[in-house]
Amino acid sequence: MRVGALVLLAIVACSLLVVVMAADRPSILSPTTHTSFFPAWMAGPFGGLWPGLTRNSNTLKYLFSVAIVVMYAAYLVGLAYLPRMRARWG
Repeated sequence: MRVGALVLLAIVACSLLVVVMAADRPSILSPTTHTSFFPAWMAGPFGGLWPGLTRNSNTLKYLFSVAIVVMYAAYLVGLAYLPRMRARWG
């Protein structure tokens, strides 16, 4: 049961990390209408939560890749432990 909770927590945490990275500024994760234009309404409530996180585009790419890999690995572990998890969590 603890494994199931950790798996779900990892997926939610990595998803939130990706959302915060995309809402911070124009990048490969969010479309823009033209160069250097990022309207505030596009960022939504998560815009500016972690302003220093994505200033380097290479760091952004690595963080995004790691988050996706961690979510995929957590999903696979969750599938393996699915018979032992509660139905609501599954």
